[in-house]
Amino acid sequence: ALLFALAAPLAPNAVALQEAVVTTTDLYPGEWTIERGAERWLCYRIVDDASGRPIANAELFLVPEHQTPLAGTFWSTRSATSDAEGFVRVRVDDIAKPWPIQVLRADGYGVSSRSNPGEPIWRLAPAQDVPVLVRDWRGRPVAGAVIGLCGSCGHGPDLVNATSDENGIAILRGIDPFNDIADLYCQARGLELGYESLRWRPGDPPFVLMCEYAPPLTGKLVDASGRGIAGAYVGVRDVHRGPWARTGADGTFEILGAPDGSWPSAVVEGRDVWFPRPAAYPAVLHVPAAGTERENEGTVDDPAPDETPAVVTKRIAVRVEGGDDEGAVSVVFPGSGHRAAKEGHIEVPTSGPFVVCVGDRRLAFDGIDELPHEPVVLRDFTPTIVRGTVVDALGRAVPVRASLALHGDEQSTEVRAQDGVIEFAVHKTGKALLEIAPEVAGLRTRLLHVTLPARGDGQRLALGKLALSTEPQLRVLAADGTPPAGVEVGIARSGYEPVGEDTVYPLDSAGGWSGPDLGAGDVIVITPVPAAGSDAVEQIPIPFRTVLTGSGPWTITPPTGTLTLNVRGLTADDEAGVVVGDHTATVGFTSTWIGLPEGPTKLWISAPGRQTAIVTTTIPKFGEKTLSVELLPL
Repeated sequence: ALLFALAAPLAPNAVALQEAVVTTTDLYPGEWTIERGAERWLCYRIVDDASGRPIANAELFLVPEHQTPLAGTFWSTRSATSDAEGFVRVRVDDIAKPWPIQVLRADGYGVSSRSNPGEPIWRLAPAQDVPVLVRDWRGRPVAGAVIGLCGSCGHGPDLVNATSDENGIAILRGIDPFNDIADLYCQARGLELGYESLRWRPGDPPFVLMCEYAPPLTGKLVDASGRGIAGAYVGVRDVHRGPWARTGADGTFEILGAPDGSWPSAVVEGRDVWFPRPAAYPAVLHVPAAGTERENEGTVDDPAPDETPAVVTKRIAVRVEGGDDEGAVSVVFPGSGHRAAKEGHIEVPTSGPFVVCVGDRRLAFDGIDELPHEPVVLRDFTPTIVRGTVVDALGRAVPVRASLALHGDEQSTEVRAQDGVIEFAVHKTGKALLEIAPEVAGLRTRLLHVTLPARGDGQRLALGKLALSTEPQLRVLAADGTPPAGVEVGIARSGYEPVGEDTVYPLDSAGGWSGPDLGAGDVIVITPVPAAGSDAVEQIPIPFRTVLTGSGPWTITPPTGTLTLNVRGLTADDEAGVVVGDHTATVGFTSTWIGLPEGPTKLWISAPGRQTAIVTTTIPKFGEKTLSVELLPL
């Protein structure tokens, strides 16, 4: 049905337009789960995080959990593809088993996952290729290790897999390192899973996945008559991820990544079977016949004793140079976890290899005879030295105060440099934010992101000459050239922040940007702030997103279009869901939308038991547009 909404006068001498409204029974975002009779559906709009533009042909997967997940295996119970407007719809009431995980893939974007039900606008970030350095428990790079990125609890499938090269580097391609869950795990002979959450930004050194010692669990799974059982799952349940393996045609298996001393279990035709811990591997695991009184209690040929003999250790005196005697010192060796230093001493095994950890350094020894004389002197890596010279536009040194904000719990002290030479000694890696405040008038404070290298002795980060300016890189101005009132201005940088998030920085009195150095590809997000005393009518601010191009300086004039929307056909208890571009809100009878761009725009308005109204309208540059739209019954 083609209807007409009412258009209020736009401004003096402006022409009042009639607005086209098409009603449809097609599904659009509104409720979390949309009910149509006995049917239930999900509906989302998929958009580019930077520009807000809709993404067509994105594929949504509904994923159930598996109790026996296998590396490199992806599964789903249903999928659907987004249309040209970025809307994706999938029916869910006829899916018998739970599907608590959603995965979204689109060309050029990082694979994304989340739990149900999820926001109606699903933002995607550009794909990142992330290097991961796999190290064994002795700190050595591992070649041929298979790593996986798990985007849910460990019972979900891998999103991406990669194999480490001869230098221990594996590249996870096409991911979003800020995915809601981004957990890494490894499977390689002699290593534990190394389950750890990914933390990485473009320009960072490879993320280090440290994996402790774990022998492979090998053997054969047999039935009550001694025949090998093919296609069964064998694994351990120490973590959600397992790990698990599937038996071959003859019942043989190899489980990689299980913590040392794990107890095996199996899933045979849906039946859980537990086994005593074998004394040694390869082991033969016997599965009792189904339907027997103890059908879940398996046996092994050679079970381990109830109590494992303690490892014989020796107490060694240590001294940490540059820190406390105990500091962050510990010892790790096969069959043990990390054993922290106590009272200036460590406990090391009297036979076999071990590692002494001090700070970020791992010192590997093949045996106690390799230790130097007591007290053993331990040193962490020397601090990374960050150094630069601050100058003005003419290259003259500038007296400054400077600080380096680091992630984690380390914060550098402020330094003052009359000669403009700043220097910091830090113990972190990855992103840091350098703030330089001049102590002369006329120059602007400068913020810039720097990337700290991997830890090591003698590491240096030379920043060179850091020029301060008298003018900002960016100005935000109203249409009349004056600084706008009532806006918040933030920056979103691909790969640096989670999707949909931006860091807000204040503007100066002339509308000048006070945030970190900007560059092409950065997204400036300008959000109008509702005026005080506007509670009578709900005001909904629309963030305006601009992707910077070129080298600047830039000037941005944010839109100021205003739309008052009257929704008819609602009962007193109803609310409508409205989609405008990459923004959605739940509204009542009347709402005012502020910060809309001038020109054509489109709205999708939905409510329970009502058809969706698709409104095509034009937002004026000045004045306020008023629309009245009636939602018809289904």
